[in-house]
Amino acid sequence: IKLVIFTKEYCDDCIRGLNIVTQLSEKYAEKLEIVEIKCYKDSSKNVASSQILGQYNISYAPSYVIIRKNQYEKIANEDFNCLDKKIKYYLDL
Repeated sequence: IKLVIFTKEYCDDCIRGLNIVTQLSEKYAEKLEIVEIKCYKDSSKNVASSQILGQYNISYAPSYVIIRKNQYEKIANEDFNCLDKKIKYYLDL
C-alpha cells in the first residue's frame, strides 16, 4: 500500500499531517510506502506536482491518497484521525 501526502510550504496543518504520517510509517513499517508531494510558493517548482494534483483532483493541502493495486481513495485534510483505520482496512483486504 502507498500513502501519498500532498503538502505545501509554510503550512502548519501539513506539518501536523507529516507527523501523523511518520507515526503511521513506523507502525506499518514493512507494509506502507510513504510519498510526499510538496507544492511550493514558487510555481515554477510545481511542474511535476501540478500534474499529480490534477490526476487525483487535489485542491488543498494537506490531502492524502491511499493507493492499493489500481485503486485509490482520497482523504480530506480534516480526516487525520481516520488514516490509521483506512490503512488497516486496506491492509486487511
